[in-house]
Amino acid sequence: MKLLQVVAGAVTAGCLSAGLVTAQNVTYLPWTACANQTTTCAQANLTFAYLYGYPLYQYALAVQRTPNATVNSLFHQRKVSTAADRWLNKPNVDTLYSRAFLDLSSSDLVINIPEIGDRYWVWPFYDAYGNNVANIGSLQSFPAGKYRVRFDEENPGVQRLDKKSRYQADINIPTPHAISVVRILVQPNDSDAAAVHRIQDRLSITPVRRASRLPSAPPLNLTMFTDPEIVPGPINTLEQGVLKLTAKLSPYNLPMVTADRAWVSTTLLNAGIDKGSFLQPKGTNLTAASQAANSSVIQEFFVPGYLQNLGNNWVHPLAEYIGNYHSAYFTRYNIAATGYLGLTRDQAMYPAFMSSTTSTIIPSTKALRLTFSAKPKLKKNGFWSLTIYDANAYLIPNDLNRYMLGDRSSIAFMNGTTRGKDGEGPFQILIQPSNVPPPANWTSNWLPAPADGTGFQMNLRFYGVEDELVNGSYVYPVVETIDAITEATTACR
Repeated sequence: MKLLQVVAGAVTAGCLSAGLVTAQNVTYLPWTACANQTTTCAQANLTFAYLYGYPLYQYALAVQRTPNATVNSLFHQRKVSTAADRWLNKPNVDTLYSRAFLDLSSSDLVINIPEIGDRYWVWPFYDAYGNNVANIGSLQSFPAGKYRVRFDEENPGVQRLDKKSRYQADINIPTPHAISVVRILVQPNDSDAAAVHRIQDRLSITPVRRASRLPSAPPLNLTMFTDPEIVPGPINTLEQGVLKLTAKLSPYNLPMVTADRAWVSTTLLNAGIDKGSFLQPKGTNLTAASQAANSSVIQEFFVPGYLQNLGNNWVHPLAEYIGNYHSAYFTRYNIAATGYLGLTRDQAMYPAFMSSTTSTIIPSTKALRLTFSAKPKLKKNGFWSLTIYDANAYLIPNDLNRYMLGDRSSIAFMNGTTRGKDGEGPFQILIQPSNVPPPANWTSNWLPAPADGTGFQMNLRFYGVEDELVNGSYVYPVVETIDAITEATTACR
């Protein structure tokens, strides 16, 4: 994932910045409900309401980009993501996805997982706001079988069951409306893609009667996510759409952290959200609210204890601030905007490159060269990849149809004798505009960047992280700006 790029001139709300404190116990952005009648207070509440509900907009986009979407059904992606795909920002190009919009308002769900074999897979579960509250998958050796998915706002997560149960485990989700995106690793060939298709076809979701027959919330009506009266579009600005979605869904989808429920409810009420509707408080400015939310995200990066320095300008939020955000609402907003539906550290890690001297806006005369000290060390069935995206977090069109390089790529190593999975030692990756092809000896290690010189986002993914990737043992890639490598230039790996 990439840290949010904030527009210049963003307005900082004083009430927000005053709430930043040293990171501790996940809840490091306490919010004092601002209940007086001043415009400043109303503006601060509006800012929080916007960033709090923003993940619901990303949920809406996922629904809009799923043809004939229905609840409690699986929608399979049969090919790895390409530049034509827009249903998810920052998609990986390593796995095939199967997505589902989950409605637990009136029933439990039983999911069936077939024998998958010796490959990475994960079935992650997210609450309505994109918190990755539970994962079952290969890294934790979950077996094939049936699993029960339940709405349980007090005990989120996975509860393994004994052998007498008909289910392998209960998966408790703290909101009655949720989303799930299965990921299954696929090798870059047609025969393995066909094997993954067979696995996908055997996945299933079945609603079953639960102990309490009383509904916990209204049914999840997916038409709200395409209703022009509610979502952003011709009638509503982005901010209006986000706040209208929040008004519709937040009364039934409460914060996962019990201690947050009262103050979040009060803040949303004071922001104009009441009884399923949004009425903008007098004297407030919606554009200023979204700008203040962006500005506060940047401040968050400098909170002591928030980012872990991995070396060579690579950083990563501490594990408790990624995937499942608890009370870290600013982080949740940032990730929803830049890498919706990320996974927790038990599955993956997303190091980000931060440098004041190396730009990701490269003209046709320049390139970035990444020098890796060695292949990342990963758990059995783990994988890694480096993917780049355009400024809007989508894959970049190019003649090679290449969007990532990683452990399944035919990368040339610097020793000149090994490639791909058999390679050992250092290797380099070249990021260069797509209309400036490098010489043939660089083609296998080239990631095409935007041809027009606009900025791109660089996303390093490690699935199945070993300790050396976080304890300082692994030397992270050195990133350099260099002259573009062409037939007219000479550059050695």
